[in-house]
Amino acid sequence: MFISERKAPLSAAAVRKILARAGKLGGIPFPVHPHQLRHATGYMLASQGIDARTLQRYLGHKKATYAASYVAQVEAEGSAAIDCSVLT
Repeated sequence: MFISERKAPLSAAAVRKILARAGKLGGIPFPVHPHQLRHATGYMLASQGIDARTLQRYLGHKKATYAASYVAQVEAEGSAAIDCSVLT
């Protein structure tokens, strides 16, 4: 849950709007949406050496194969070269 400046919960629509605007302002060349935060976290943690089981628990995946995909991509491409197109 995200909290507004007024200490009230933000709606899902408000979060989507904030992230879309931030993406545009940041010059990201594709639409930005909330689920990308989850993907970005997975790739960031995998690039820091977090194993698939820990990622699975942290991200709340039922199957380890989903979390393992973050680790596999980081291992295949190197932590500095993550394919951001998978986030769209």
